[in-house]
Amino acid sequence: MASRPLHAVLLPPAEAAARLLDALPAALDGTGPALLPLDPALPRPMLAEQLGGYVPDPADEVLSRITNHPFAQAALDPDLPAEAFVAALGALDDQLDLNLLSSHLQHAEDEVVRQTLRLIAGDKQRHVLFAWALLGSRLPSVDSSGRAAVAFAVQDMLERVILAGYRNTWLLPVDSREAWLTAEGETAARGLGASTVAQERGVLRATVAQVRERLAAWGLQLPRVSHPELGVV
Repeated sequence: MASRPLHAVLLPPAEAAARLLDALPAALDGTGPALLPLDPALPRPMLAEQLGGYVPDPADEVLSRITNHPFAQAALDPDLPAEAFVAALGALDDQLDLNLLSSHLQHAEDEVVRQTLRLIAGDKQRHVLFAWALLGSRLPSVDSSGRAAVAFAVQDMLERVILAGYRNTWLLPVDSREAWLTAEGETAARGLGASTVAQERGVLRATVAQVRERLAAWGLQLPRVSHPELGVV
């Protein structure tokens, strides 16, 4: 499911405010573009640049490999059941992303950051709801080989992607994590939309337990995994 575009708009003068108000209902109910109002009185550069700017490339081959995966190609793999792809990407990875966003929002203090996180989480929530709804509709009629493929895809996503550091920098290899951990720690300390390592550990554990429990309702078993940073999850 494609994300909605995010439109960043300057707060209009009083005579044009009606145009923004007309766009808000569709933005809030998900039928129109998300809106991020920006106050023209705010100093430039913009928030991202104030936080250090965009980084076009991590300049770390290991980090690049861990944080870039050919998910689009996997979706077109004729040998991979659609249910397996949706379970791995939507029910596990998107669910973890949504839960992490909720944690970041809970601890954010800057209102611009909070509004941005709300909009991102709203889009992500639709992805997650779609994934679980599709699985609930189709998994009961999937044959044994298809169900095995679903269970394997979720386990593979957990072990090779998520626990390698795709969503959590503290799971990255030691040589690749320190600078990012420092940046995230500073971001969390200033209330700018990050969670501490301890908070993210709790979110990751809870998410894996949540996904394991929901899959078990359809007779799918997600084996427990041992990890040096987390123990058994």
